Amino acid sequence: MLPRFQTFFFACVTLLTVFIVLAWHSLDRQTRFELSQKHLEESIANGAARELGAVLSKLQEQAHIFADEYLPSLHYMGVHPEDKDYQKQIISRLQRRFADFAAFTLTNSKGESLLQEVEPLIGETCQQDLQHYSQLVHLYGNERWNETYIHPQPFNYHFDVMAPWSYKKLDGILLVSLHTKTLAQVLSNYQLPGYEFLLIKKDGSGLIEITDKGSRDTLTRDNHLSADELRRIRLSLPIMGTQWTLVSLPEANFLENFQRQSWIEAGIIMGIVLLLTVILVWLSWRTMGDS
Repeated sequence: MLPRFQTFFFACVTLLTVFIVLAWHSLDRQTRFELSQKHLEESIANGAARELGAVLSKLQEQAHIFADEYLPSLHYMGVHPEDKDYQKQIISRLQRRFADFAAFTLTNSKGESLLQEVEPLIGETCQQDLQHYSQLVHLYGNERWNETYIHPQPFNYHFDVMAPWSYKKLDGILLVSLHTKTLAQVLSNYQLPGYEFLLIKKDGSGLIEITDKGSRDTLTRDNHLSADELRRIRLSLPIMGTQWTLVSLPEANFLENFQRQSWIEAGIIMGIVLLLTVILVWLSWRTMGDS
């Protein structure tokens, strides 16, 4: 009887030890996974935010450089708004300078458009932004940059960069409207498995502005993040010079799914060990019985 008891006791101790080791390993694995995901998420999101800021800064700078380079041309268009052929030449130059060029307009110092022919492409939001920017330039000087955000216009969701200009007693603002392809590509380049990088409005509404597919007119879902999605966000980074915040949205139950899988794997191993232990105990008892 004693050898059988010893065998049974040894089997129980072995199973308990395996259970403790597996439980500790699973918990440690989950902790390390969560920490590594957090560090990876922060590192990649910060990289995406820096590149987005650099791209937007370059676009703003290019608008100012273009305005400085073509001051006589801007003045000519302001004085001769009926010359559509000349406007086409400027559009051609803008297309070469800005890969995502959508439209442009020229205004006076009050932000009022001088080129009425392009009005269908320059909507009400653009006009409001122009007038706001003209006030900022008046208050803070010509080096001021406008804050970018999505202007929703049918078939032409875009954002604007602006630059003040002044030549021969005529001054105003050059506005260049841009599509979001380059910004979406930056988000796509940094996309992390299990997470989605989005640019949303800073106003707290959860309004999605840009995804890795483009501006929000490409969405096949609601334009606003749900309450559950807002709760899942652990990382948000403001993009300087814009009305955007870069957020990292984890998939629903992303960490929970890993934890569940970890416990399932531990359970399978425990089951195998339990089966082998039962077989060994049974063979041991049978051998003792035969002897």
